[in-house]
Amino acid sequence: FGVPVDLPGSVHSVLVHDAADAKDSGGKVCTVVVANDLPAALEMKFAEEAKILYPKRCHKFRTAATRDTVVQVCLRDNPKISGSCQVSGALTLYASQSFGSFGVEARHFLENEKKQVQRERCLLHDRKKQMEKELAIERREHVL
Repeated sequence: FGVPVDLPGSVHSVLVHDAADAKDSGGKVCTVVVANDLPAALEMKFAEEAKILYPKRCHKFRTAATRDTVVQVCLRDNPKISGSCQVSGALTLYASQSFGSFGVEARHFLENEKKQVQRERCLLHDRKKQMEKELAIERREHVL
């Protein structure tokens, strides 16, 4: 079946869970898709299984239509940033929108990480300039 998510370069995987529950519920199975539309890896938990979900990737699982299921996600780089969503029925969940404040917190964390990396680059550049300046002074002293 087709995946109702349009993420460039997306990759899809399928997990069939609780086939016995699906048989008990008259065979009604629904498909839930979790799409990682954030620029960071996530850990997704469904039932007892954990799955790493990389950016621009989707994970699709099927479960009994009558069963309430909780899907949990957290940032792989900072598991304290997490969210959950209770689902019953077929739908598509987006990491940036479907898990409460998780998407906003994740974006904030990622922006701070990006700023810190940029700051470190600037500091490294400044240190290199200072070292070059000091080496130039030393060379001039040795020549005299």
